[in-house]
Amino acid sequence: MATASGYLRDMPKLNKKTGKAIRELADSLPQQRYTVPDSTLVSGADLILANTTEIDGVPVDPEKLYDYHLPRYHEVNHKRRLKRAFNSRGKAGVIDYCNPYLLPESKEDFLRIVNNRL
Repeated sequence: MATASGYLRDMPKLNKKTGKAIRELADSLPQQRYTVPDSTLVSGADLILANTTEIDGVPVDPEKLYDYHLPRYHEVNHKRRLKRAFNSRGKAGVIDYCNPYLLPESKEDFLRIVNNRL
């Protein structure tokens, strides 16, 4: 049975060399966005200007404020996610994170690079 101290000793270390390799990997991954729900207060007058005359069948009051829900877009931070994957599972975590972005013909080259650099 492994002790807690033995488990921590076996965890991979993020040093300068692996940090640089993770940065380069993150830069090579495609940019992506994810949505986060967000809301803001909008006046009824602004809603009327935007051709919204009813909300849930109730006429819009120009004097009232309404809670308006919008999606907000954030860029995926591949570097941070790759660092977390490496700190939790080592090379296997990095490979699992990058797997959906790899083309089938480039997987062999990718695995060779990861094994040499991390």
